[in-house]
Amino acid sequence: LTILRDLSLLQIQMRDIDGYKETRHQLFNLKPGQRQSWIGFAMSYHLLGDFDMAQSVLEEFRKTQQDRPAPAPDKPYDNEHSEFLLYQNLVLRESGQYDDALRHIQVHEKDIYNKLELAEIKYDLYMRLSSFDRAETILRDLIDRNPDNKKYYFMLEKCLNLKNNEEKSNLYENLIEKYPRADAPKQICLQFQT
Repeated sequence: LTILRDLSLLQIQMRDIDGYKETRHQLFNLKPGQRQSWIGFAMSYHLLGDFDMAQSVLEEFRKTQQDRPAPAPDKPYDNEHSEFLLYQNLVLRESGQYDDALRHIQVHEKDIYNKLELAEIKYDLYMRLSSFDRAETILRDLIDRNPDNKKYYFMLEKCLNLKNNEEKSNLYENLIEKYPRADAPKQICLQFQT
């Protein structure tokens, strides 16, 4: 078992993805009750670009986890399950199934504890699905949360489809007024005033 795990690590480092898939399949057959067997097996298909098979393996594993016990009072969060759901959503997004990815994230939102990443994923999905008003709402919440993150301001420009410097300058003047202590909108606004 240890030799097979080491072999799979070597194969992934050598970019032998087909060999990695075969090794992960053997590990999966030997230890089907382990989370890492399922995820490693799904990841091999993901790396090969077979998103449908990767998604079906991940979904079957998720179904086996539905009957898991409630979290203990001293450990109320199941971070592994949360990260698993984010990975499952990544596979959906990379396969171009944006509607399914959005439904997935909405159904499992309460089980995902990284709320910042959750919001960024929802923004991205709404943008890809041309639901710009919802994307803008999420983005403005992200800016409220961290008004010094320049990335969010550039994302807002894209979301609002601002083309000329005058529109951008007006946006940043309003943002500077709303967030007087934030440096990011002031720095970005300087670009349009020269």
